[in-house]
Amino acid sequence: MEGRFIPIAICVILPISVVLIYYLYKYMSKREHLRVLNNAIDKGVQITPDLFLETREVKKVKKENPMVLFNWGIILIMGGLGLFLMLYLLCQVDSFAFASIGFMPMLIGLGLIISFYLGRYYKRKDKLSE
Repeated sequence: MEGRFIPIAICVILPISVVLIYYLYKYMSKREHLRVLNNAIDKGVQITPDLFLETREVKKVKKENPMVLFNWGIILIMGGLGLFLMLYLLCQVDSFAFASIGFMPMLIGLGLIISFYLGRYYKRKDKLSE
């Protein structure tokens, strides 16, 4: 009975901890930035209003590489297959339904590969019509 709760706990606790770590890092860096500004003000350094704004770099708009869809599709298919085999063979789970969780990333990966080939097909079709 205890063995069944381990994958569920991992699926629940892991995403929550990743999000918590992200927001904790964001909070700590903001607090450190404000601490440095506060120390500078205490020492009498001239502070410009730009230092109080969050410094975010403007991302360059780049052309999306269509191979990214193909690469992620292959990665998700192989990851889903590995997850399925792990749950079905190694964890000694009797039900096929529990192991079929691995089909989710496999089907998402399949959809990405289909999207890659459809995008390539319609791009060629647009070039020919011009």
